[in-house]
Amino acid sequence: MKSKQFEIQHCDSTKATFKPSQLREDGRMSETAKEANWQQLLQTTKDQLKLAPASTFLFVRKDSNDDQIDNDDDLMDIWNELVRNKKIQCYVFQLVGGSIFIIFFFLKKKKTDTS
Repeated sequence: MKSKQFEIQHCDSTKATFKPSQLREDGRMSETAKEANWQQLLQTTKDQLKLAPASTFLFVRKDSNDDQIDNDDDLMDIWNELVRNKKIQCYVFQLVGGSIFIIFFFLKKKKTDTS
């Protein structure tokens, strides 16, 4: 089974991947690991997409602008939702530029075997 992850895509097709660390045996994120994973997601996004250290960005659900990942609690909730959903392989984040970067996220379903 391919591991679950977040994919972060810049409009210039640069791509980064992020998989939280310190996960429980069932793959879910624990309360004790959420802050470190949140900070790592922010740093990974900046580093791998070559954003300035002071860059500001938002993670916003593509089909619902009211649904955002604003903090470590949101990250833990969306990761654990991803782990529980057997049909979804990853969340894809798409970065849209501006004075504040907006990163839209959506579900990416597993490819089904057509043979």
